Amino acid sequence: MLLVLLGACTVFQPLDGTWLFQVNPNASVSGDCAGDDSGGGTYEQLGTSDSWVDIYTVSGNQIAILWGEALLGTLEGSAVEASYDTGYTYKKRSESQTVTLEATLSGGSLEGTLTNTQTESNDGDKYTCTSQNDFTAVRSVSSPDSFAGN
Repeated sequence: MLLVLLGACTVFQPLDGTWLFQVNPNASVSGDCAGDDSGGGTYEQLGTSDSWVDIYTVSGNQIAILWGEALLGTLEGSAVEASYDTGYTYKKRSESQTVTLEATLSGGSLEGTLTNTQTESNDGDKYTCTSQNDFTAVRSVSSPDSFAGN
């Protein structure tokens, strides 16, 4: 009877754990940082953009993704959405940043986009840059035979 009660208290959370995020280093950019008149372009980064990221279920479908800062959001079915906002204003100067993660959970992997928008304003001059990177992520497990794709 005790085992049945303990089993009922343990609920599988499909995102909880440590994930290896592999980010495409080539970003699409728009806004003032694009460097052309059409307002769009690409930014190519050299090297790899892999990160270990922890994801926790806070309560119900509310999640926290710890990727530098805590991105807070939801898991609705297989759709994952989370974001982080910060900024300040001092006299005539202000800065803000919004990081948004949108992904789909399929099996033991996540696929989606990471969007970063930065805005600066100083005495009427405004600068805005948005970059967007695709990513895939797999959850870390104790057995190498348990990774998605094996």
